[in-house]
Amino acid sequence: NLGVSLHRAESIAVSGDLMDKAACYSRSLSINPNQAVVWFNLGNTVQENETIVVGQVAVSKSDCYVSAVHIDVRFAEAWYNLGVTLGAAQPRPDADVAIRPQSIQFRRRDYDASMCFIMAILGREEYPEAWLQLGLTGAEGKTFLDRSWTQKDCIQKSLLLRPAFSDAWR
Repeated sequence: NLGVSLHRAESIAVSGDLMDKAACYSRSLSINPNQAVVWFNLGNTVQENETIVVGQVAVSKSDCYVSAVHIDVRFAEAWYNLGVTLGAAQPRPDADVAIRPQSIQFRRRDYDASMCFIMAILGREEYPEAWLQLGLTGAEGKTFLDRSWTQKDCIQKSLLLRPAFSDAWR
């Protein structure tokens, strides 16, 4: 039963048992795969470089977020998590080399981390974490919301939305 699976997964969240929680989300999606929030929650439980079986298909963390945004293209948090999963920049002062982010195909178009952050912002413009990550992953020359954005613009927008946002000051 769909309701029982969802209720069980949410109650397991308190105990912190990710494997049992993931199994409940997987069961819920086997019954009804058109649940963006459940795909998102499952993505949050799947570890990096791990897969989980939904129905009879093995899915990864990024597959879960892609499924969520296929169902709800304006699901800002799913776009944000997909961007992070694809290789968002993290401030690392000791890093000598930048690692090129991965990309996914969505509706016959390539989406890298920075494009995922743009989609998150288009879903919820007041999203300081997405603005910051966009600034860190390559905002230069990106045009959306009727203007072109630079790295500095994105980080300033992040600070405007959340002045005490310490990650933007690093």
